[in-house]
Amino acid sequence: MKRPILAILFGCILMLQVAHAQDISTLDGRWTLDRGQSQFPKEIGFTADWLSDAIAAGDTASSPAAGGGARSGGRGRVSNRQPPRESLDDAERVAFLTNEVRMPPVQLTIADTPTAVTITADNGQPRTFHPNGRIEVIDLSSRVTAGLTTARDAGRLVVTYDVEQGRQLRYSYSRIAAPEQLIVDIEFVEPKGGEKVRLVYDRPGANDAASATAGPAASSASSAPQLGGGALAAAINQRPDAALMGLRQLGVVIEDLSAQAAGCGLKQDALQAMVTKRLTDAGLSVTSGPAAAQRRACGERCRGARR
Repeated sequence: MKRPILAILFGCILMLQVAHAQDISTLDGRWTLDRGQSQFPKEIGFTADWLSDAIAAGDTASSPAAGGGARSGGRGRVSNRQPPRESLDDAERVAFLTNEVRMPPVQLTIADTPTAVTITADNGQPRTFHPNGRIEVIDLSSRVTAGLTTARDAGRLVVTYDVEQGRQLRYSYSRIAAPEQLIVDIEFVEPKGGEKVRLVYDRPGANDAASATAGPAASSASSAPQLGGGALAAAINQRPDAALMGLRQLGVVIEDLSAQAAGCGLKQDALQAMVTKRLTDAGLSVTSGPAAAQRRACGERCRGARR
C-alpha cells in the first residue's frame, strides 16, 4: 500500500513543479517603446501633500460623525493644520521615481532567470530584482535609494517600490505572444487612489519584418512621401522630451488663484518668481507679465505659425 501512496505524492509534487514553471513567463530580450499604443494620463505623479491633506480634512468635515454633513450641506471644510513635513530623502525619491515614469526609457533589455531579473534601460544603470517577496534596498542613483519587494504573480513580474510613508510605486511586467509585446503597467499607490500608466514595448525590427513579408508593392507604397506614411512617421522623434528639444525661451503665466489656494498661503507673485528662477537657472530665457497680455502674445504667435 505504501508504494501507490508514494507514487501519488510524487506525481502531485511533479504537477505542482510543472504548474509553477508554466506560471513563470520569461521577459528575456530587448524591447522598444511603442508610444502610439502606450497610455499616459494628463497628470502623472502623486497628489501634492497639501492637497491630500485638504481632501482628507474635507472628507472628515463632511461626514456625519464629524457633525458637518447636515449643517454644511455636505461641503467639507479645509483644515488649517500643516501636512507632515517630507524629508529630503523622501522628496528626492519621489522626484526620481516620478520622473522615470514621465520619461520612460525607449529601450529595455531584460535578462530573466528564476532567481533574478536584471532590467537595463537606455537611460540608466542596470537593476537586478529578486522575485522572492522579500524587502531589499536598491540604489536608484548615486544619492537615491529605495526599498522594494519583487514577486511573480500569474506570469507577471511585480516590483513594488516603497516611496515614502503611505505611498508606493508598483510596476507590473507581463508579456503577450501575439503580437509579441512587453506590457508594463505602473500604478501610483496612495490612500486616495493614484494615477495609472501603461507602457507597451515591441520587439525591435518586428514591424520591419512584417512589412517585408507584405511584398514589394507594400514597401514601395510605404516609401512614398504621403502625409502620415511610414517614412514620415519613422522620421519623427518619438522620445517623450522631443517637443522640448531646442527650446530657449518660455513665457510664464500664473493664473489668478482661487480663494481656497489663497487661504492655504499661496501667492501669485511668489509662485511666478519661484518658477521664473528655476527656469532661468536652467539656462532658459523667461518672459513674464500679466496673464491677459501673455495670452494675447501667445495667440498672436500661434496665428502667425498657422499662417
